[in-house]
Amino acid sequence: LPPQIRLLHWENYNLQTLPEDYIPQNLVVLTMPCSQLQRLWEGTKKLQSLKTISLQHSKKLVEINQLSEAQNVEIIDLRGCTSLQSFAATGNLKHLQVLNLCGCVEVKSFPEVLPPNIKELNLNGTGIREVAESVETLSKLIKLDLGNCRELLKFQIKIYNMESLEMLNLSGCIKLKSFPETANEVGNLKYLYLSCTAIQELHISFSNMIGLKVLKVSRT
Repeated sequence: LPPQIRLLHWENYNLQTLPEDYIPQNLVVLTMPCSQLQRLWEGTKKLQSLKTISLQHSKKLVEINQLSEAQNVEIIDLRGCTSLQSFAATGNLKHLQVLNLCGCVEVKSFPEVLPPNIKELNLNGTGIREVAESVETLSKLIKLDLGNCRELLKFQIKIYNMESLEMLNLSGCIKLKSFPETANEVGNLKYLYLSCTAIQELHISFSNMIGLKVLKVSRT
């Protein structure tokens, strides 16, 4: 692969890694859906130009730790990567805005450190058991999708601290028994999905959700 490539789109790539001699320093967009990749490459490479990486439905991908050098990446889409077991801390990816791990069923833990500018976080269908309290510090987060996290046991986040959050999805979290109290008014949250959970009742403080437009609730 020539080093001057800026956009690389390769569907159904059938090797386990990209070529070892490839130098991706000019690469801006990398999309390789339904590939046979297990990892991008061995070791680390300079990725200062990379803005978007999408490896969706690459079912043999087991790790993606090579992104530590992608300081300017804005979008990471790994949905449907069913063999991915963990996602390295992304706190150093200061420009990351969208992280999609939907359907990554082997991801069991919530990223402890997340970038401050993230706007969309999709963990739908992952194996996480709890949500790190550090998510409260994400002042720019607009969408948080935790739907179908069937092992999620608790959600104790103070939503009123998340000043930009507009959509929260907890539908399909069949082991989730309670929704946190809301001590202060929440004017920003507009869409809340609680269908197919084990939640039996909502605390009286739920009336503080003054900006809510859509609420869907049902028990499993």
